[in-house]
Amino acid sequence: MYRRNFFSPTKLLTRVIFSWLYNLSRRIREELANQNAETTNLTNKLDGEIHGLRAQLEAGKYEVIKYCLGTLVSISAVGLAAVRILM
Repeated sequence: MYRRNFFSPTKLLTRVIFSWLYNLSRRIREELANQNAETTNLTNKLDGEIHGLRAQLEAGKYEVIKYCLGTLVSISAVGLAAVRILM
């Protein structure tokens, strides 16, 4: 009688289901931890790339401003020379 209750199908099924659910939840937690680590790694890489691109954009912007001002100064100098020659 005692053995029959110990190995009853419902208790055995309950133990199997509990074990299966426990292992499944553990695997899900491990997978989520791995995905979180990958996401953090990719976020850090993207932040570095964005920072580099912003630095390049700022450098390019200053180069364009420098050349525009140089062009304006050159045109002004040529204009003043032309005015002086015509007077």
